[in-house]
Amino acid sequence: MRNRAVLKPATVMTLFFSLLSVQDKALRAVVYAHIISDVKSLNKTSKDEKTNRSLQSHMHKLIETAGRPAAQSKGTSTLPLNEQGSVKRIVDIASELYRKRIWTDD
Repeated sequence: MRNRAVLKPATVMTLFFSLLSVQDKALRAVVYAHIISDVKSLNKTSKDEKTNRSLQSHMHKLIETAGRPAAQSKGTSTLPLNEQGSVKRIVDIASELYRKRIWTDD
């Protein structure tokens, strides 16, 4: 559905970020690889700044709200119980996209 432009990238990525906390190691690896390849394909011909900023903002919110108790986060976090591993994977995704020169400020 994403390839046909039926769904917006931010909608699909929100689902995939929540799947990063699943206990199945193989599924997490597939989701991780898909997030990176999808963002890479979004920026293949030209940088999609609006989508990139939206994804970076969502990732930042997930990282910020991960350490807060439920009363302080006001329901903005979509990460389930395994938050520490999910936050590490989100940071790994951001660093991998920077390393591949997809999310750089040039």
